[in-house]
Amino acid sequence: MELLPEFISRYFNTGYYEEGPADSYKTDMFAYANRVKMDMFNRYGVLGAAGDRHLAEFMNNRWYLQSPEQVEFWKFRLTTVDFRIQQQKERIEESVAMAEGRKPVKVEKSTEEAVELIKALLGLETRVSNVNIPNRGQMPDFPYGAIVETNCVFSNDCIVPVTASPLPEGPKSLVMRNLLNNEDLFYGIKERNLNRIFGSFMNQPLCSLLNLDDGKKLFKKMIENTQDYLPDELKNFNYL
Repeated sequence: MELLPEFISRYFNTGYYEEGPADSYKTDMFAYANRVKMDMFNRYGVLGAAGDRHLAEFMNNRWYLQSPEQVEFWKFRLTTVDFRIQQQKERIEESVAMAEGRKPVKVEKSTEEAVELIKALLGLETRVSNVNIPNRGQMPDFPYGAIVETNCVFSNDCIVPVTASPLPEGPKSLVMRNLLNNEDLFYGIKERNLNRIFGSFMNQPLCSLLNLDDGKKLFKKMIENTQDYLPDELKNFNYL
């Protein structure tokens, strides 16, 4: 941690990507130059755990996502809708081909830790990893019982949260906004209350540039386009 200020000062303008060149984002949609993470450290003195693409999702739209030029300035890329549609099509075709025996099933290790976590829960090893779990005090100053993502120790039939130091006030307010908004969304879904869900939708940092009229139009369109997956109570949006 003591080396970070010098490191960030050296690489802030050019960016730094731990898995390749800093400009890898130009050819790899999921790469980034860590400039968002470094910017957050310069302002708050703490380092975000996620990559830039994920961090930017939870910030005010004008910080890093206002325009394509701004995204380019921070040296990362957005995932396009066309890419997701094509990716889904290819994965479905691949799954069907394997199910029909036209393509062999290749078993290989992914970068995810699911297998390691299962082995730890079976008592075969002990592992520390991040997981979404109710807050039992591992995040001081945050609501007890709210779902938070923190490091935990995985061992035989046991998951024990690792207590963290309190966050500085700046990032704490950012995290608290998203935490409370997710809690509100949960209760809106539980109550089948579209007005409450809409309130949570409008409070998302990614919706920070929407006025109420545009927000209502977008929300209504989302409801209409997902009719087949919604219970009857959530099919009519009549927010005034």
